[in-house]
Amino acid sequence: MKLGNSDYVMVKGLLLLAHEYGIESITSELLHFDTADRFAIVQVKAVGTRGTFTGIGDASPDSLKNRAMVPAFIRMAETRAVGRALRLYLGIGDCTAEELPTAEKDGLS
Repeated sequence: MKLGNSDYVMVKGLLLLAHEYGIESITSELLHFDTADRFAIVQVKAVGTRGTFTGIGDASPDSLKNRAMVPAFIRMAETRAVGRALRLYLGIGDCTAEELPTAEKDGLS
């Protein structure tokens, strides 16, 4: 995905690639959810032939680039955590487009 002048991988692409490289399971756990501040932290574990890797993702309504996703900020925290865990599993250092906070506000979308 092109954002501004940079290219970013997306979670859906990492997931396809992870299946080619022996991913066996992806599990998630909601570590923190603050109803007052509307802030969520999710941890994801990716397990496969390359080992076990974990990623942490967080989200709040203010950290979402797509305003339509505001009601789904817990799911976005999970998506970000999945992206981080899969990047570690696959050995990819670049962050995913979904991990970027408030790209819309910064004029990147």
